[in-house]
Amino acid sequence: MRKGALIIILGLAAARVFGQGSPSIIWQQTVDSDRVNALQFTSDGSVLITGSSDRLIHRYNAADGTVIQTLDSGAPDIHNSSIESLSVNSAGTMLATVNYQQLKLWDLPSGAEHAITADTDWDVWCNFSPDGRWIATASFDSLIKIWNTDGALLKTFTSGALQRAVAFSPNGQWLASAGGDNFVTVRSTADWSVVATLTGHTSDIYVLKFSPDSSMIATGSYDDSCRVWNTSDWSPRFTFANGGSPVYAVAFSPDSGTLAYSEGDNGLNRLALVSMGSGATIHVYDQNVPNVQCLDFSPTTGNLAIGRADDTVEVADVGVSGSGGGGGGGGPSLGELTVNINGDGRVSPNRNGQTLSDGKRYTLTAAPIAGNLFVNWTDGSGNVVAKSAALTFTMQDGLTLNANFTPNPFVPVAGLYEGLITSQPASAEGSGRINVTVTSAGTFSGGIWFNGAPRSIAGRFQADGSFTGTFGAWQITLQVDITSGTDQVTGSISDGNVTSSISADRLVWNARSNPAPAGRFTAWIQPDTNQGDSPQGYGYAYVTIATSGLVTTSGRLADGAPFVETAYLSKNMTWPLYVAVSGAREVIAGEITLEQSEGGDFDGAISWFRSGINGAAYYPNGFSAQISLLGSAIVPGAHGQSALSFGSTDNDNASVTINGADVPGLSFSGILSGNGRFTVDAGSNPPNGFVLSVGQTGSWSGSFIDPTTGRRVSFVGYVSQKQNKAAGYFLSSGQSGSIVLSPTQ
Repeated sequence: MRKGALIIILGLAAARVFGQGSPSIIWQQTVDSDRVNALQFTSDGSVLITGSSDRLIHRYNAADGTVIQTLDSGAPDIHNSSIESLSVNSAGTMLATVNYQQLKLWDLPSGAEHAITADTDWDVWCNFSPDGRWIATASFDSLIKIWNTDGALLKTFTSGALQRAVAFSPNGQWLASAGGDNFVTVRSTADWSVVATLTGHTSDIYVLKFSPDSSMIATGSYDDSCRVWNTSDWSPRFTFANGGSPVYAVAFSPDSGTLAYSEGDNGLNRLALVSMGSGATIHVYDQNVPNVQCLDFSPTTGNLAIGRADDTVEVADVGVSGSGGGGGGGGPSLGELTVNINGDGRVSPNRNGQTLSDGKRYTLTAAPIAGNLFVNWTDGSGNVVAKSAALTFTMQDGLTLNANFTPNPFVPVAGLYEGLITSQPASAEGSGRINVTVTSAGTFSGGIWFNGAPRSIAGRFQADGSFTGTFGAWQITLQVDITSGTDQVTGSISDGNVTSSISADRLVWNARSNPAPAGRFTAWIQPDTNQGDSPQGYGYAYVTIATSGLVTTSGRLADGAPFVETAYLSKNMTWPLYVAVSGAREVIAGEITLEQSEGGDFDGAISWFRSGINGAAYYPNGFSAQISLLGSAIVPGAHGQSALSFGSTDNDNASVTINGADVPGLSFSGILSGNGRFTVDAGSNPPNGFVLSVGQTGSWSGSFIDPTTGRRVSFVGYVSQKQNKAAGYFLSSGQSGSIVLSPTQ
């Protein structure tokens, strides 16, 4: 003990201190000479550890307040200022503390110390991960850092303002941090991506904690409020602002049913207990709670530890029960709990074989060992009781719970998946596209375009590869194949009106190790000749396939609508084509297959939908059509030469056919020279003013005088070297017609 330290012991276990408006004090100690900044019970509830501004760390017998051990961190090379925060691992074997520019680890119970240089400014918060592998720190230099227990720095996250608080969720899935930016940032511990930003506070957030069942996050702020969020969808749950004073401390009861928070400043000092079920205030204490700095519930008794700015630590009975039932009254009936672990994982706290209070609620959290996944909780009969890692249950004698783990099946199926959304019968409303990235941890993120609307999606697959979730108005089911090697994600999507199927393929190509069959192609979007009210011209596209598997398609539909789309080639040599233009009032969707044939190098059936558009120059009533895409590899012509050649030019070697729109069927001939220029045979009755040229890369274009309207109309298109001809479209009198250039027979 340091020389000159003041020791005052008040009201140990034999006598409780009661008072009107005061918590029922079980024991109270004043062994510190400065404010108590941090405290925490060990996971078995037997020891309470405190840290204070006088650099002292105390370990107390949680039952009666007896000082078990004092760790003096006053040496300049250890802690050169007040202890701001502390965290004890779930095994109770290691303690972490932080202060100015330093993270410190202590072995327990020996008290051996290990200093770690941390940051360039005040370190004010630290927290162990549930499995004890990592320690997170928050500091005033706007940094959140992740360390392992040998002092190695693993991750650094930079924010835009000083950081005051950081915490791992008890289920190990999330890391939350907050501070001077007035919001909470939640990251997934699987890949450290940001999964949620929780807003609402208007000033610095001072304190942050997860509930024991990981279902909630509570914060206290200088804006004089305490806020609670749900982790199921990151929505606000409750806001408490009872008196115009900053909230410095929050704590959840062992069953997550009660929240304690303190207000202490500006002459106002009080401690509130509120229900997490209803949000109702259970009790407000305004006596014997001067400037509460920190709070923690005992996991076994439910008693509340209180650290105060007047150098005092106390443990109070506030009517909350824990696993030991400490809260007064007659002894509860007890029963033995059996917890079995099937597979490679761990459960915390380890309550296997413990005698617990019947009728009380407890929480266990399952955590897989690296390379494994948590599957579910089952009872003694094998019935599934929960699929979330955090399990809250009501104790009964003879209860058996099984935590089930399995080797991680997602490592071999991780990657990018892309595909189509289709309905039967096909419709614009039921069509769409999906792309999701599946991680080796079983999480996914990506986007869906469905029924004309895009939306980001993210989630986590169950151990069997399934997922069910709601995103806005959409109900989505997904199944990643973890057994058959199809490299597919399948499922369904519904907006309440239309239900469609999902099928997406995994990207397997790699430009270096597994290159895709790369190439450049021209394509025709061929008309539906059975639907006369749809465009009868040939749309066109230019397609490139890179060695990475990326497919880029750019072109125009036969009603003049331009489009550009990218996708990835699947191992089955297919890719999804989904294009929504004109604000999704026009949609084409279909699967394209890369396959060599006599007629082309790829093809695919496409559904084309266009809704009615008042005042549109072309097809104002809309249409639906079943069209096809036909593509051919393209080899550009030599310098100054076109990509299409019909041989000898001694006689007419080319024929042109124009049909559709308001143009009666026209056929005429001429000569296509090697440089791509077309010379009309005037004797073959061509339309007036006809001009045509074919480019080096395969595009072709021209114009003619419409014999019906007397106006000049333009046409565009692409050649198909495999078909040895060119096709395109023109627009006239509100419709689309076709034009084809082919060799003379």
